Amino acid sequence: MAITLSIPDLEDDTMHRFRYLIAAGLCTLLGGCGEPTRNVGDAPPPQLPPAVAVGDGSVLQQDLVIATNEPFLQARVDGRELVLTGVDVGERRLAVERSTVEGDTRTIIARDTAGSVEAVVRVSPCEDSMSGAAFPFSGELTVNGDGPHPGCARPASMPAPGEPDEQRDMPTLPAAFTGRWAPDVAACTEPASIEGITIAADAIHFHESVGTPRAVHPEGEDIATVVFAYVGEGEQWEAEQRLRLRDADTLEITGPDGLQLQRVRCAR
Repeated sequence: MAITLSIPDLEDDTMHRFRYLIAAGLCTLLGGCGEPTRNVGDAPPPQLPPAVAVGDGSVLQQDLVIATNEPFLQARVDGRELVLTGVDVGERRLAVERSTVEGDTRTIIARDTAGSVEAVVRVSPCEDSMSGAAFPFSGELTVNGDGPHPGCARPASMPAPGEPDEQRDMPTLPAAFTGRWAPDVAACTEPASIEGITIAADAIHFHESVGTPRAVHPEGEDIATVVFAYVGEGEQWEAEQRLRLRDADTLEITGPDGLQLQRVRCAR
């Protein structure tokens, strides 16, 4: 079969490129004839930019926040530091010892004098098991060998789902109430007391629920009426509760449906 091509006069470099592309096309048309022959001095064939693999893990190189439920833990990875917070944990700042990305998974190992934390984050959509909020990544935390505890993760620059930026201006609980509280002093020695309560400026943590203050009405330094928005066990609700310090180390919480709790302060 004879094929005649009529090609207009072109500049030498352009001509070389044009011939190469025509030859490649003919090979495909005729069922393949190996790599087209190029003369010495011919321009190299045009190159496409390398493809970026989907889920290559590059999005995991940024600062991250990993959160779990039961136990309620949060780890924030900022550069070379991992900050762990949560019920019965307080705040631990650990130096990142190792951080590796393999495919769509990042593994972070951090240590302090009290032990180690391993955080694993995967490029996989995640739904919070309590609130139902959607996160871009799944994650898990292992603290001092305890775990892994599954949870969800997000970039640190991304507001928590369902919590817009304006929520940063939400009211906070008075400092007098913050701390860890237990039914009695003996229960304070238990690492995860079911009846324990932890209060931070922005939340109250029970064993299976977390309440965020929506409105705080102080009545002096030792009493406050608070409207909490709770999430727990897949449910969401609001409750108005009254926090009262009977003395510096005894907390009383009352509310609807006959709620009446009394807890003692645990030493850090």
